[in-house]
Amino acid sequence: MTSATPWTLLRYGASLAATARLSAPTRPLCFSSSHATIKSQQTSEQLLVVIGAGPAGVYAAIRAKEVAPHLRVLVIDKGRPLSKVKISGGGRCNVTNGHHVEKTRLAENYPRGNRELRGSFFNFHGPQDTICWFSDHGVELKTEEDGRVFPVSNSSATIVDCLLHEAKKNGVTLQTGKVVSDASISDKGKYILKIEKRTIDLVEFVEADHVLIATGSSQQGYKIAVKLGHSIVDPMPSLFTFKIDDAQLATLSGVTFPKVKAKMKLEKVRGNAPELTQACWTHVGDTLGS
Repeated sequence: MTSATPWTLLRYGASLAATARLSAPTRPLCFSSSHATIKSQQTSEQLLVVIGAGPAGVYAAIRAKEVAPHLRVLVIDKGRPLSKVKISGGGRCNVTNGHHVEKTRLAENYPRGNRELRGSFFNFHGPQDTICWFSDHGVELKTEEDGRVFPVSNSSATIVDCLLHEAKKNGVTLQTGKVVSDASISDKGKYILKIEKRTIDLVEFVEADHVLIATGSSQQGYKIAVKLGHSIVDPMPSLFTFKIDDAQLATLSGVTFPKVKAKMKLEKVRGNAPELTQACWTHVGDTLGS
């Protein structure tokens, strides 16, 4: 969110999840949308615009409507919604990691940002909440030996269908083929978004009460954030492929190995133990843990 006010839409529901965890530590419960609601007069006629129709954007839009049913929610994306979800996890969709439901264990894998993961991030939503949410919405999940969580169907379509169904059921509006090219804040504190249609020469301006940027690694998301007054810490690559200088390996493109022992030798890094992971060869290199 781009201001303090929008966070209240999700904070109340997250606080219920935290309360549930205290009372049932063996299996954290998901927050209930029937109870985690904001009074209609607080959100009536207000508009939340979500920039980005990936899993984060669509899921956040659904949660906003569950917590504040009278809020109007519009999701905008230049491409098809959840397009990357369809190909994630080799077409099975790796939903989350079942071995790192505790925030301290998960945070250990993030050299930057681990303090945020230990603090406010998990006060809102954690991996166990994600698992519970899908379970409560009819999606059976399984945790494999390496901790990866997949739908029992082994098909990413199960996750895509669930999210799109819940978005439609809750009245979320999805608009694709559009780009938010500029943003500003009016004298009244409203967000003015310039939206361009990709296929035709069409420009429209939308006035929103709340904005949520969920554009992933897209540079456009950073630009919009700066336009709205944020300062950006230069991003660093944290998930990437290994490019190996061996032309013969290109013949293995598309081949996946279920278990590969991998070890990286890094300078000034201790405790670098080899780990078993999945590997997929591509035409430009090797992707580990895909």
